[in-house]
Amino acid sequence: MLTPIEIEKRIKEWETQSTEFKREFVTDPIREAMVAFSNDYSEIGGGVLVIGVDPSTHSVFGLPDEPEEIMRRITGLCRDGGIVPTIAPQIYSIDLQGKNVVVIEVKRSERRPHRANNICYIRVGPTTRKATPDEEFELVRRSGRFPFDMIPVREATYEDLDFTKFEQEFLPRRLSSDILALNNRSPVEWAEHLKFIIKEGDRLIPTVAAVLLFGKNPQRFFPHASIDFIRFEGDDPSYPILDRKELSGTVDTLIRAGVEVVERYMVQGYRFSERSPVRTDILEYPLRAVREAIANAVMHRDYETSRTSVSIKMFDDRIEILSPGGLFGIMTRENFGTGLNRHHQDLVIYYFCTI
Repeated sequence: MLTPIEIEKRIKEWETQSTEFKREFVTDPIREAMVAFSNDYSEIGGGVLVIGVDPSTHSVFGLPDEPEEIMRRITGLCRDGGIVPTIAPQIYSIDLQGKNVVVIEVKRSERRPHRANNICYIRVGPTTRKATPDEEFELVRRSGRFPFDMIPVREATYEDLDFTKFEQEFLPRRLSSDILALNNRSPVEWAEHLKFIIKEGDRLIPTVAAVLLFGKNPQRFFPHASIDFIRFEGDDPSYPILDRKELSGTVDTLIRAGVEVVERYMVQGYRFSERSPVRTDILEYPLRAVREAIANAVMHRDYETSRTSVSIKMFDDRIEILSPGGLFGIMTRENFGTGLNRHHQDLVIYYFCTI
């Protein structure tokens, strides 16, 4: 906790790489500054944000509201979903020249990069700005965090995996027959080599990717890794529900089941050729497009923080497919089409290329 003398010294030095001042509580700038200090791109340990100091005069202005209310609102900013992952700075008020100010001390986060309103911010000199894609990727590298799908699921064991599926369906698509023949590994050894299993002492623990791809019952460990299908009678969600199903299984099973249930409720017609009595079936929606949309929803959804299932809502005039979570990795509206991405383990995408 900083003393009044230390705060006054920072006011004299004014805004730097590690200090920022705000005259009053303003939601987005404060959220962005806290994220920038948490990301600590300059590796100085974090930073301090002081509310109640007037930037135009470099003088103590004080707070018009009770400091407890300001601190409560700041705490809310750290927990309301606007900052991902959440942060926990030290927040306190001090008396400065007979006026109340609120101090926010933000340490460098081990969970960086953090984002405010889905944008990564960093501190460069005395300014807070959006990180470039390369800068955000550098924060990922520095954090040393495993991608979520490589994290071990310690509640599970290797016996919770279907190694027949792994050996017969996955390995031949992932590796050539020559490599499989030259390496005399068992399915369990291959799973460990490909990072689907982590060895901790005598235990073999499946990763998130292994459970989602090859788990005998993935929903036991990830109840939200399912599809909620609803067929409405009409073109509005207020209409009666004709059918509702919860689809479960591994990710490839979910995609197939989702396509099958949509196809079951499609309006189907047919036409005959003018030259021969050959009938051609006509589907309401192209199955290839339906499959692609469902596959993207299942593969790229947020498995780490969201506790909501993928949703397929089918109406008389349309299909709505909702994938929980925001844009994948470090993608933003601004960097679409740039070739930038952050693959988590890449194996999920590869696996589905040949479904």
